Amino acid sequence: MESAMEYRNRRRGRYFALDELRGLVFISMVLYHGMWDLVYMFGHEIAWYEGTAGYVWQQSICWCFILLSGFCWAFGRNKYRHAGLVFGAGFLVTLVTCLFLPEDRVVFGVLTFLGTAAFLTSYRGTWGGGSVPRMEVSSVGQRRIVWHSAFGH
Repeated sequence: MESAMEYRNRRRGRYFALDELRGLVFISMVLYHGMWDLVYMFGHEIAWYEGTAGYVWQQSICWCFILLSGFCWAFGRNKYRHAGLVFGAGFLVTLVTCLFLPEDRVVFGVLTFLGTAAFLTSYRGTWGGGSVPRMEVSSVGQRRIVWHSAFGH
């Protein structure tokens, strides 16, 4: 017998591979920022981190979050709420770094970018006359993404 959570996830049509990938990227981000703290806040010299390998690691995290966010946008509900939360978190990062780390402040970081992109994409999809992707589940359980006009055309 399936649990209530398994039933709810099956009904929602979740893509568990996306959840797992998001989790792995999140863990990578936490490790990257832990290394950043060791190098730049506590003064440990780690040559590979300060070189190309560290830069590639940072960029891979950034691009994975951007691509996953864009891909998963079509599956979300409450898009304005989500955009506001992400943008707010980015603003909070900016505020905290300006107050406590003014020499390393973060202005318009990844979270602010993702929140702004979500606001603009939501606006385009609801009032801007653009088509918006929606996930549909057929009677045999196959998932597909179809494009619907924002005005029902």
